[in-house]
Amino acid sequence: MYFVLDVSGTRLLFVGDSQEGAWEHVLDDPVSKALVSSVAFYKIGHHGSHNATPKPFVESVLGHGAYAMLPWGLVKQWENTIPKAELLTALAQLNTHVVRADAPVAAPPAVEVDPGLLWSQVTFTV
Repeated sequence: MYFVLDVSGTRLLFVGDSQEGAWEHVLDDPVSKALVSSVAFYKIGHHGSHNATPKPFVESVLGHGAYAMLPWGLVKQWENTIPKAELLTALAQLNTHVVRADAPVAAPPAVEVDPGLLWSQVTFTV
């Protein structure tokens, strides 16, 4: 399931736990692909796991300089695989501002973090 919120041309993309099959459908369909293109904000799918955000989406659809939220906390069992290192590298190469739930004090510019570390906020001008 994908949810795209468009506010005066500023798009926010929420993909929940969508995995490879759903991504293939979206990326292979021109209309669907257009809906998820050039978003200002992307909620990274399924905690950044191996099949939740395909590299082609990051490299050719997401666009440069977007904000991406990584809702993730360390789970010992998956500490070496989630979040996927290749995903974080691909995001960094496109100057994506990654807002990480596990590292709120390292939030990118224009991100406000609650002093109690309960929330992060990105403000967009629309």
